[in-house]
Amino acid sequence: MKASLALVVAASTVLGIAGCAAEAAEPESAAPVSVGHAKAGRQFNNLEEMRAASDIVVLAKATDHTAVDHIGGLAFTTTEMEVLKVLRGTPGSSVKVRQTGSTTELNADDPLIRAGEVDLLCLERFVGPDGKPTDQYVTVGYWQGRYKQVGGKYTHAESEDNVSPLPNSVTSGDMDRLTGN
Repeated sequence: MKASLALVVAASTVLGIAGCAAEAAEPESAAPVSVGHAKAGRQFNNLEEMRAASDIVVLAKATDHTAVDHIGGLAFTTTEMEVLKVLRGTPGSSVKVRQTGSTTELNADDPLIRAGEVDLLCLERFVGPDGKPTDQYVTVGYWQGRYKQVGGKYTHAESEDNVSPLPNSVTSGDMDRLTGN
């Protein structure tokens, strides 16, 4: 009897916590919001959709300037990136890109940006826990908005969970589709 009661209490606790997490991730408004890393639940079917959802699209090189902070027990790393080319929007000469994880708390689905790395990034302004926009950006569509430069192509991070209708890699020619031209 005690084991059954303990099981019911444990299950109720887990379901209660899951319900709270679902409420936090799904605000009552219909508009998608930035939750830590990217628009919650938003996935894209093509490059044009991803571009349209982005505040800025840039080709950028990671500097060695990073910062780690925690929200709700989760680690986040912000990397300052030098803007090499602007494909959409009007960013400054650098942007701060926020990702889940840190060097001690890795995120296998979206490895941290490393100093010297060049990425093609589809970004939106990060909205903090207080609901106010910050000076940081997050990739749209979670990992979908990040293509890492590998040779002459830009490639998504490798992961079994990264299943998407978007191309795994894009070339400089494909970048025109991200400019809207």
